[in-house]
Amino acid sequence: MKLALTASFALAAAAGIAAVFIARDTSPVAASAQDPAAAAAAPRPAGPERAAAPEAARLPLPTDLKFESSDQSKSAKPEDEEIDVQFQFINDGDQPVVIREVESTCGCLKASADRKTYPPGEAGTIEATFKLGSFTGTQQKWVRIHTTNRVEPYRLSLSVTIPDVVVMEPDLVQWQIGEKPVPQKIKVTVVQDDPVNITDISNTRPHNMTVEKKVIKEGREYELTLTPNTTDEPMLGVVRITTDCPILKHQRKLAFFSIVKEKKQPKAEAGAGEKSE
Repeated sequence: MKLALTASFALAAAAGIAAVFIARDTSPVAASAQDPAAAAAAPRPAGPERAAAPEAARLPLPTDLKFESSDQSKSAKPEDEEIDVQFQFINDGDQPVVIREVESTCGCLKASADRKTYPPGEAGTIEATFKLGSFTGTQQKWVRIHTTNRVEPYRLSLSVTIPDVVVMEPDLVQWQIGEKPVPQKIKVTVVQDDPVNITDISNTRPHNMTVEKKVIKEGREYELTLTPNTTDEPMLGVVRITTDCPILKHQRKLAFFSIVKEKKQPKAEAGAGEKSE
């Protein structure tokens, strides 16, 4: 009889201790054991089968415009007034691309897209027109394409080589205030095949600057001699020649002269391939 009572008291004591530990355990596992509703909401440890999905898998695949050529070079003729160029591309992503803006870095360059939205796999064209005006030599211009698929714009470049007909070298002659007014020369050279003759010479400071022409080779080469009357005061002026060139925009050429406090040193030429936007 005593043994039966002792066993009963031992079982009761063990049950009480277990109840105390269960009451104190606030872990999600314990809560789910006490409350079936909490079991569904309780977080479960992440196993290999429940690992977080890679970031790339949760984001849409990037969209992109692929250009056949983002840099183009063209050569103009002396008589050309403008150069047209096309930049071909394709949307090789899986999302549509919307062009928000087509921006050029010069008022002489006009550019536009053939439409605004390009679905995946769709081809398109950026058309650009460069107004040559009085530009000569190699001119570098840029177009920026702003789209919805990237923060930085796409950048396209156009390099155009424009031949001259008549060249004046140097195109600036200078004297320093107070120095002896010695004559300085400007060489005029016809660089196209057909001869060109100077028909008139003028300058914007006729009372202070004398300009004389010498024919070195008729229709091909001339020499202008500029002589200031005095170098006592600052002066800035332009010497203009008019020719019989049949191309209107090449009929007139300009060079400059000045009297300054301090002569400007010629800038060092940029290294090969150094260009700025």
